[in-house]
Amino acid sequence: MALPCYADEGATLDLLIKEELAAFNLTIDNDSKQLLKSLIGGNRLASRAELQKLCLYTQDKGKVELEDIQAIVGDASNFAMDEVIDAAATGNLPVMLNRMARLTEAGTPVFVVLGAILRHFQALHKAKADMVANRRSAHAVVDQWRPPVHFKRKPLVTKALEHWTLPKLEQALERLEKANFETRNNAQLATSLANTTLLAIGMQAARRSR
Repeated sequence: MALPCYADEGATLDLLIKEELAAFNLTIDNDSKQLLKSLIGGNRLASRAELQKLCLYTQDKGKVELEDIQAIVGDASNFAMDEVIDAAATGNLPVMLNRMARLTEAGTPVFVVLGAILRHFQALHKAKADMVANRRSAHAVVDQWRPPVHFKRKPLVTKALEHWTLPKLEQALERLEKANFETRNNAQLATSLANTTLLAIGMQAARRSR
């Protein structure tokens, strides 16, 4: 006998979330629910466990908000990684340095963070080339990004595309590639090298967004 077993998704996840939150008399807005749905669904028992943990965390508030989900559901390092990437690309230096420190303190290797930022800047370069060649808006390019950009990150990715130029993106890519190589070969100076590189890129982004 073959018994199919599918991951929860769509309306099934909506119902699961509704049931668990109703048991604690909690409400949730649509943006928060979309984020929550993106983090659960692979396993019904695991999803219920994450939802119950979230409900216990927010039961005194009466509602579930984005920051609650970020603090409780899934791997918080994923959020910190996205935040340091977007902060570097948009010139938000305080957030960039704070999230970078959080990741390294949690044991994430520096070259892993730099690798993720490098891949994002490669994607920005490709998207910017599309904008220039086909005279498309940043919004249109981001809407067709593959894999899709999470709704919460769209304004930041769009902002980065609007302010970076192709030559400056190429300079940033050269910096990141060099830093990624150097941090892999000099573990003792990895954090210092990474922060120096990210400060240079973040300051460039901040100047362009003024």
